[in-house]
Amino acid sequence: MSGLAIRVEKCRLVVVQGLTAGQEAIFSADVVRVGKAPENDLVLCDETVSRAHLEIVRDGRGWLLRDLRSTNGTFLQGARVKEGYLVHGVEVGAGAARLRFEVLEERIVLAPFEGERLGGMVGASQGMRVVLGLLAEVANTGLAVLIEGEGGSGRELAARTLHERSARQGGAFVALDCGAASTAELEVELFGRGRGGASRPCVWERARGGSVFLDGLDELSLELQARLASVLEARELRPTGSTRKLRIDARVLGGARRSLATEVEREKFRDDLLARLASVVVRLPPLRERRDDIPLLVTELLARAGGGERAPLPSALLELLVGHDWPGNVRELEQVVLRALAPGHTQLTAVEAAPAFATDLPFREQKERWSQAFERRYLVWLLAEARGNISLAARTAKMDRKYLHQLLREHGLSRVEAE
Repeated sequence: MSGLAIRVEKCRLVVVQGLTAGQEAIFSADVVRVGKAPENDLVLCDETVSRAHLEIVRDGRGWLLRDLRSTNGTFLQGARVKEGYLVHGVEVGAGAARLRFEVLEERIVLAPFEGERLGGMVGASQGMRVVLGLLAEVANTGLAVLIEGEGGSGRELAARTLHERSARQGGAFVALDCGAASTAELEVELFGRGRGGASRPCVWERARGGSVFLDGLDELSLELQARLASVLEARELRPTGSTRKLRIDARVLGGARRSLATEVEREKFRDDLLARLASVVVRLPPLRERRDDIPLLVTELLARAGGGERAPLPSALLELLVGHDWPGNVRELEQVVLRALAPGHTQLTAVEAAPAFATDLPFREQKERWSQAFERRYLVWLLAEARGNISLAARTAKMDRKYLHQLLREHGLSRVEAE
């Protein structure tokens, strides 16, 4: 593990002319704003500098300089520009002030996290200690982070942990599940478009100064991917019904069940959008790959649910929990714990094991028993993957929604129980 590292590209801005000549700052965020207003990342006090003068945006091709409709203009190597890509050592003008742009590359060696808790995340297994170490390193960089992992593995919790450990922790954390929303709902949330053309606040407005977590990106249509890529490239949009453009001031965190790099190869995901979402990729291991964490997770879940002081789990039950493959991951484990704390339950109920063979039953009946067991476990996993959303579950399984309801009733699975 000592040799594992990530390379993070940063930029340095050095004021070479102006009232604050000699001032310099290093930035790792994907967007750096320069101007006279105190909310800018680099504040220039010169009278010729506008309140919001220019920004430098990292995208898939490099560092893009953009003028923000400044009064006295933005200059690149002496020529006034609206936008243009920067190279190491180039000089940028903001009014009468001059800045030198430099590219720096930092190699961050990733060491396993020393503890077993980071924000709301817990884990002591080697795989989770690597994940927690990576999250701890990138939390305060401002980089766009893509979190990949199976349903129920904790993508939103990881994103919230990044937000809470960042410089934007004072702002709102807004999560949007792109896989569970309709196209009309996504248009409202992502682009401020309401039915009938009415304007309403979108995620970027609600998360101004904070973080936006876009989960289920692998379910986003190619059409909406293209529009989202344009919005993230411009860092602004004009909500329907509004007379002015909205500047995006939020850290972008993404989530997906499938590898988006693989989806790009399959032509199911746009590479330009991936470039703006994945400065760093974090892959969460499924629970079956971190079984050593199950006793710790059970203790944590019981404490969060208000279980109070409880006797240690019987070793036989603990072995059963550790041996289960948990297709719904931590979310499924949580539901087992919550059911145990429901009225009428006094202890954790074991997860269902595959039925044993019986010598007194013929092949056809034994096959039926195994088929029923498979159906139930599959349904539990399916709804956990879809977070209880029946429509999404039916689309994922390519199953008629009415037939899915019928199967749920046959197996005695309520929507809440299977989430």
